[in-house]
Amino acid sequence: MCRYFALQLDTPARRKDFDILRWFLLHKKTSIFVEKKKWYVQIHNECRELLADHRCGVYETRAADFAAIIRRSTASTKRNWTYDLFFRGAEKLEEYIEARFPPRGKNIRSPKPGLPMFKRGRSSGARRSCFSITLRVFVTDYAEA
Repeated sequence: MCRYFALQLDTPARRKDFDILRWFLLHKKTSIFVEKKKWYVQIHNECRELLADHRCGVYETRAADFAAIIRRSTASTKRNWTYDLFFRGAEKLEEYIEARFPPRGKNIRSPKPGLPMFKRGRSSGARRSCFSITLRVFVTDYAEA
């Protein structure tokens, strides 16, 4: 204990929401993990009051909230602990984003096929919502030899 701390984050829902997470991961000694659908940033940094023998230097005067945190943390380390997702660097987060969201600027749909020979408009006697077909007829005069 007291070698890192983690803060809960808002769950990202859009590609843009991951920008701040990527920024966190660009800093040394940070990681991001997901546990039970909750996202956390973890800062790997020892407490200034941690003694050489790994005991707390302010144990007697620490805040009551710290005691509760330590009890929860100690209880959780007794079980086999794994994260749902874990990101140590911005590159790994980018891989996750690319898998979860389509690439930026690329449309995943095929282009709409054009219909060049159809012309929308009115033909004589046709209703307004109908399509009329414009045909081009080429006439060639053959001279008799």
